Amino acid sequence: MQSLSSWLVMSGFPILFIPLIILYSRRDHTLPNIEFFASRKLLLCAALIGLVQGIGNLMYSYEVYSLFHKCSCGWVLYYLVYQGPVIAPPGVTNSQYLLGFFITVGAAAIFGFSIVSTQVAYAKAIQAMTYSIVLQFQVFAALFATLFCTIGGLINQDFMEIHKEASEFGLGAKMYYVVLVSNMVVWQLMFIGRAGIILYTSSLFVGVMTAVFLAFSQIAAVIAFHENFTGEKGMALALSLWGFTSYFYGSYMHTRKPKAETP
Repeated sequence: MQSLSSWLVMSGFPILFIPLIILYSRRDHTLPNIEFFASRKLLLCAALIGLVQGIGNLMYSYEVYSLFHKCSCGWVLYYLVYQGPVIAPPGVTNSQYLLGFFITVGAAAIFGFSIVSTQVAYAKAIQAMTYSIVLQFQVFAALFATLFCTIGGLINQDFMEIHKEASEFGLGAKMYYVVLVSNMVVWQLMFIGRAGIILYTSSLFVGVMTAVFLAFSQIAAVIAFHENFTGEKGMALALSLWGFTSYFYGSYMHTRKPKAETP
């Protein structure tokens, strides 16, 4: 079901039409210089970024299904750094271990590329960037990422397993579909929040926030799945919080500096 999980990440984009319709109905007609619709060039950039994100989503899903569900702590990099480069976690072969590591690095690189490319696309836009244009950008990116993942799902026949998996779900078939839909909605909320952060701050801040969320996901795993909170996880949490605090402190000090007066 690798393709299904990657498909769920982007396929909830139709809900973005709700805020778009609201913004369109409430647009200010007294500002003719501010366009509501995104330019073709910007949408083309969104489509290309979406295809790249689709590749990254598939890589992430393969990483999760091939390694994480077989690992007690679910952290490939932890095993690489602290358990040695040739000792794979229990239930994982050395080839799967190395493949999972390189896929992890590749997916992280694609994530970094996509958020930086998004900021560059915003900066190079020939029109004023409003949040309605940002939403359209996200819709196009999600559309093409979904198409890419749909092709992968059809090739692997993952969608044929949905009914079987729903019937075997412990909480019932209806709750299974509720979980899928909720997954789609939550991902889109995260994406529009990320798009707003890129628009009003920077892609660097998105990376900082992501690092913090990853650290707190380890705490959630301890609470929900009763995993052991090891010293390595504590160190990762401390480093993430340190980076987050340092970023905010640096931004605060930068805003306090007096701006140079132009002659």
